[in-house]
Amino acid sequence: MMPSRKSGLGWPLILSLLLHCLLFIAFALNFDTKKAPPPQVEVELMQAVVIDEAQLRAEQQRLKELEEEKQRIAEEKRQAELAAQQKAQAELEAKRQAELEAQRAAEAEAARKAEEEAKRAEAEVRQKAEEEAKQQAELAAKQQAEAEAARKAEEEAKRAEAEARQKAEEEAKQQAELAAKQQAEAEAARKAEEEAKRAEIEARQKAEDEARLQAELEAKREATAESARKAEEEAKRRAAEAKRRAEAKRKAEEKKMAALEAKREAEAEERKLAEQESKRQTEAAARKRAEEDKLHRQQAKEGLKQQLEDEQKAEKSKSDAASTINEARAWILSRIKPKVERFSANSSGRSCSVRVTVRSGGYVESVSITQSSGDESFDRSVESAVLKASPLPWPDDEKVAHELRSFTLNVRSR
Repeated sequence: MMPSRKSGLGWPLILSLLLHCLLFIAFALNFDTKKAPPPQVEVELMQAVVIDEAQLRAEQQRLKELEEEKQRIAEEKRQAELAAQQKAQAELEAKRQAELEAQRAAEAEAARKAEEEAKRAEAEVRQKAEEEAKQQAELAAKQQAEAEAARKAEEEAKRAEAEARQKAEEEAKQQAELAAKQQAEAEAARKAEEEAKRAEIEARQKAEDEARLQAELEAKREATAESARKAEEEAKRRAAEAKRRAEAKRKAEEKKMAALEAKREAEAEERKLAEQESKRQTEAAARKRAEEDKLHRQQAKEGLKQQLEDEQKAEKSKSDAASTINEARAWILSRIKPKVERFSANSSGRSCSVRVTVRSGGYVESVSITQSSGDESFDRSVESAVLKASPLPWPDDEKVAHELRSFTLNVRSR
């Protein structure tokens, strides 16, 4: 915008100033000779116009260089701030990564402890299973020993029964032998009866003795048979009792083994559920960490994007403000200053600065000297020239007009 104004500011301005000077000369000729300016003043005014044009160009060049310097400084400051922000962002990212690493290490340690705990529980379960297997083996050995004892008791009963049977057979044999002997003796008695009566009496006595012996043997045989029967019944009863106890013990052991098996299955199921829960929690924690990382990255990205947008807006605002200020200064130099100097009194080599407050439309509200020229009459003439120039040329751009509400004007005359 500024180069176009500088390129179009030369000859039209000179022609405009010349035209104003001619009008001023014509107007001066209509006044009293005392008030009319001497011819030298006209020459000096023409020279002042040329000098003011050169000064305007120098001022414009100086403003351009000043603006470029400000833009360079602003760019360096923005680059430094951006570098600082990037450094802070990198430090924040490094800190977040360190925290994530620490969290991962803590979770790995927790997982390791959980695994050790699971291994320890598995070892305890294995040890318990081994102990139960050992108890089961001991129980089986005990049951086998009891079964062996029952078998031995049954064999002992059978052996006692065999002994009783053998003893009865021996007694029957003895009885048969005795019967044979009695028959032989009866035959001998019959034969002896014929031999002598005395032998009959002895034989009768002997027969009575034999009968008594037979009765005793019969009673003894019956007692032996009863004893064998009772021994056999006792052996059967003991075997049945041992079998009943063994069966009851076997059922109790089976019940105990079933309970142990159910307990082992319950512990295995509980361990399985605990492993599944641990796995679920680990997966949930991993998903949560991934979501948090994604959210943090998204937030950092959005924050950086917002920061860049804010910086761009701020830079644009600064650039717009600087452009507005430059336009306002150019407007003062090109439009306002020439109109004010047209009404100011000539005082060769004098200059002063005034603070001008303007309301909408270019109407001057107040004028105050901020830097005196040392010549009070010249200062007063400058103040009067500013008031006479009201309304000042007013731009259509509202931003530029806002900057012109209050400004400082340097007025110089040669």
